[in-house]
Amino acid sequence: MKAPQSAAGVHAVAFPAFLVTELSHHLAEYASASRTGLAFVRAAQVDFPACK
Repeated sequence: MKAPQSAAGVHAVAFPAFLVTELSHHLAEYASASRTGLAFVRAAQVDFPACK
């Protein structure tokens, strides 16, 4: 993953405070381990149809 080309490519994402616990749990259990990893990954055995 490359860095954004400018500051315009960096965005803060706001979400309700009650999601902090849920999101923290999700990131700890399911997300890729690296700082630049994906937050939402699919299981290897799940076969999703290709986007058209």
